[in-house]
Amino acid sequence: MFWPIIFGGSWDDANGKLTANQQANVDAIAYEASYYKEFGIDPLTKFKSGMGGMNTPQDPIITGKLAMMIGWENFYNDERGADGPIGVAPFPYPAAKPELKNAGMVSPVAMFIPVKAKHREEAWKFMQYILSEEVQIDYSIDGQSIPVLHTVLDNPKLTQNEATKTLWDFYESAKSPNLNGFPNSIYINEYLQALNEETERALKLQISAQEAMDNVVKKMQPVADKAKK
Repeated sequence: MFWPIIFGGSWDDANGKLTANQQANVDAIAYEASYYKEFGIDPLTKFKSGMGGMNTPQDPIITGKLAMMIGWENFYNDERGADGPIGVAPFPYPAAKPELKNAGMVSPVAMFIPVKAKHREEAWKFMQYILSEEVQIDYSIDGQSIPVLHTVLDNPKLTQNEATKTLWDFYESAKSPNLNGFPNSIYINEYLQALNEETERALKLQISAQEAMDNVVKKMQPVADKAKK
């Protein structure tokens, strides 16, 4: 669910109220649906069905059938670079909202220690280790990913390392205050499924973008409320 983030949307208010139907999200879904209105549902569906999978000989990005896509920092590392066929650019943002420059989406993964864990102290030490600066630097180099610590984004081991050159733009983007993520919660999968289902209906022009997002909140707010108890 990238487009709403680019339009300045969010999925909850951090206090349990779901905000899928806020105006920014509705505008984003309507924007995406406008392509289906312009080019037709069947032609676009047929066009997408003819594309191959990622990292296959028929990959639409590699073969040139697809001009651009939204992806993560570890996509197409071998094809990126000064002489590569693929480049990287920040997300676009509405011209009328320059404050949304460098908006983007992050995908945080929660780390936790179960209350009944037999080795809680050891688990806590491991967390401290894995989140230390040196380990995050090594992880970024070896895993070709953005470290989770802001304090290492300017570290020369990353920003002046030829081995991480394809990530230099991402390190800079990771400093943006306009990054947002989908809320981690016990109902995250159900929430994502509801969003995908209703967005698909809106894109197929079966319902409006507003109706789609209202349906999501109507379905998921009781689930969110129950989770808070």
